[in-house]
Parts: sequence; structure tokens; C-alpha cells
Amino acid sequence: MKEQLATVIQAWNSIPIKIMDIRKFALQSGQTIQSYVLPCSVFLLTLQGEAVIYLGQDELHTTGVQLLHGGKGTSLSIENGSQIMDVYMFLYKPQIGWVSLGNDEGKRSQQPLLQNYYFAPSYPLTLVSIAEQIYHGWTETDDLSRLQVKGLFYQWVYEQFRQWSQSNEMPVQPELAEQIARYIQEHYAEPISMETLASMFHYSSRYLARVFKRKYGCSPMDYVIQKRMNRARILLMETDVQIVPDYTSSDVIGTYERIAPTVAVAWGGDPDVINTLRTMGDIMDRKDQAEQWISTFETKLDGIRSKLSMSIAPGTTAMSFVLYNGEVLLGGEGGTLGKLIYEDFGFDMPEEYKAFADGGTVLSLEKLAAEPADYFITQMTDEEMGQMMDLFKEPVYQSIPAVKNKRIINVSRDFWNYGPYTVDKGVDVLMEQVSHLQK
Repeated sequence: MKEQLATVIQAWNSIPIKIMDIRKFALQSGQTIQSYVLPCSVFLLTLQGEAVIYLGQDELHTTGVQLLHGGKGTSLSIENGSQIMDVYMFLYKPQIGWVSLGNDEGKRSQQPLLQNYYFAPSYPLTLVSIAEQIYHGWTETDDLSRLQVKGLFYQWVYEQFRQWSQSNEMPVQPELAEQIARYIQEHYAEPISMETLASMFHYSSRYLARVFKRKYGCSPMDYVIQKRMNRARILLMETDVQIVPDYTSSDVIGTYERIAPTVAVAWGGDPDVINTLRTMGDIMDRKDQAEQWISTFETKLDGIRSKLSMSIAPGTTAMSFVLYNGEVLLGGEGGTLGKLIYEDFGFDMPEEYKAFADGGTVLSLEKLAAEPADYFITQMTDEEMGQMMDLFKEPVYQSIPAVKNKRIINVSRDFWNYGPYTVDKGVDVLMEQVSHLQK
């Protein structure tokens, strides 16, 4: 196998190729592709599902991610199972002007690019990420985008060869938790949510959180925070000012101040993202950039207000909270989510809780049942939400109007607590939930 790999890599180093087409499609449950004769050399990346794939004379029974390469003239058939299977297909061919087809040596040099092979990638998310960039770049028609596609294509080819070369040393695919950790390590500087991970790995966010915590002892989002904090510690040594959340203890702030001046800003617990971003813009001398985002966000909110169809009767109450470790952490009125609930939607905070309108107060579950609300608007992860809904099946909670009438709207705090870009997406998710509730 190593000799085959070395021969193929040598060919790729010496023979230019031309990308013919980039395709992405989904095979529905039970759908088949019968005896498709490859018009040129093809890379195939299959995601999710179970299928029987016939590549030439080879028969593969696949589950999850599989990478295949087939040469021109090879027959390809796919018999998909009960789940939807996503497929990336990259079609390419050697540049004929470079390798003379009338020359035996030239023909032999092309043969590695016509060989059939297949394997299960060790780290499929890396390949999927590059493949998605290639596909989106291909949809653009300008020359610069096509140049980028070609560069990404060679990067993708390199990555699949790198993983193929390791397949002898690592015959067992890394655990799902390890794949998640690697993705976070490579993308922690980008917006990441549990919904992002669920989409990338094709599992529910609740399942991913459970698998990850079993391996690493924390949730994926806590792991993201750890990586960002580790990176921040490195940057702290190179900066003139340090920014920390306002809930940071005075002792910790005092430690930071020994390194550089330290400023605490509202962060976490549903702060007002506009005020926070404006503060950050002042501190970092990025006022124009901050105001540009704020203007765009406020325009979006104005559009939502004008289209808002939720009819709220006067006196209708709503509570925003997180149920964590058996305690109710109450949300306030002043944060981004709080303003949407109490100003834009027009809910009232229950009278008993108005003394805690600043948010952050801890209540007991008994208090939640004794002083109910018409709507619950929660900030739970999928795993926490499942646990809460199981709890609410108990008779003591069934009398709560929000539970009895199934008026529970949930948007994970992963959206509200991690800055402007995730807040922007959180607003979209909230409106989807509201629209669904109104149907």
C-alpha cells in the first residue's frame, strides 16, 4: 500500500490537472445510482448514512464518511440505505498538453491518476471543511474564485494523501469526541455553536455534548472557551490593556493588573450586546467598526419589530431563565434577550420577580412552580433542555401555564454569551422559534 501511495503522490507532483466540475448532492433514503461511467478521474466524499458502493470490481459497505477515487471509465454504483447521504464529487483530468497520450511513457505516468482506491479518513472534518469551501468557490464564476478553487483542491488532495498515509498506523478511526476537539482546535477563533457542530458532524447537539463530556470532562462550548482563554493568555503578554468579563473576581483582576491595565466589561448572562460592543470599541480604538456592526444589527431589529406578528394580551407574563444543577438562574430585562422579550414582544415580567430584574438571581425549583409564568423563554443547551422537559413531566410542574400550554421557547445561551456574531444568529433562531409557536 505504501508503494501505491508513493507512486500516486509522485504523479501528482509531476502532472498538472484540470478541474472539470465540482458537485454536491444528497442521496435520499433508498435512492440509487446505477452504473455511472466516470467521464474522467473523480474524487468522491460520502457523508453520513449507510450504503453499498460498487467502484469498478470493488464492493464497499460503508457507514459514515468514506473517501473514494476512481479513474476515467470506471463504473460507479451506489445503493443508499435508510438515511440521507451527502456526497461531494470532484471531477478532474490530467492536462493532455503536458503528457503526450501518444507516448508510452506519458501514458504510464498518468496511470496513478486513473487508479481506484478508497479508505475511511482519520479526520473527516478537515476534508469536509475544505470540500465545502471548494464547492462554494466553484459556484462563483470569476477567475479569482476559480484560482482559489484550484489552490483549495490541491490542499484537499494533500490532506487526503496525508490521512491515507496514516491509515496503516491508525486503522481505527479516532473517537467522535477527538474529532470534535480537533475541529475546535482548528476553528476556535471562528464563531462556534453546538448547532454548528451538530451540522458538521451530522449528530444531534445533545448527543455530541454527552459524548464529548464523557471523554474530556466538559462540554464542547466549555472546551472552546478554554482554547480561546489559552490563546488570550499568550496575547496578554503582548498587549497594552486586558479585557475581562465583569463577573471576574477582584482577586483575579488584581493578578491581571500586575501584567497590564485591566478593564472589566459586561459579558455573559445575556448582556446588552450593543453596549458591550460599544465599550469594546472605545477600549480598543475601534469605534467606527463597532458602530458599523451596531447600525446593521439595529436595522435588523427594526425589521423584526415591523414584521412581528406575535399578539400578546396585556398582562401576559414571561420568564427567561437557565435551569442548571437543580437551580433556576433568572434572566433580566436589560440584556439583548431581555429587551426582545419585555420591550419588543411586550411580555410582562411576573410581579414577584421584578425585584430581580437585573438578572442573575438564583431561584429554587419550588419557587418556579409556586410563581408560574405564561411563557418560558429559556437559554438551555440541548442536553439541559432534555433534562428539563423530563422534569416538567412531573405533576407539580404540569399546572404551570407555560408547561401546560407548551409555550416554551428555547435559544441556547451559546448564542447570547459569546459576542455579536453569535447574538446575531441567536436572534434568527429566536424568531424561528416564535414563528413555530404561532403556527
